[in-house]
Amino acid sequence: MSIASSGAIATLCALLGSPSDRAQKNAASALSTLANGNVENMQQVYEGDGYGHGCHGYGYGYGYS
Repeated sequence: MSIASSGAIATLCALLGSPSDRAQKNAASALSTLANGNVENMQQVYEGDGYGHGCHGYGYGYGYS
């Protein structure tokens, strides 16, 4: 099972909205690492899995911060 299909990216995207600075920083770091050089993971981070489970669905992604 890939990271993208396991639901881990959606969970990490949700953590970007956490009130904990540490959780936000760790999630951002993990997402960056997972997306680096991996098209499937990169698409999951930006677009989600088709069910709104991606960072873009949480208001994070290109042009959103």
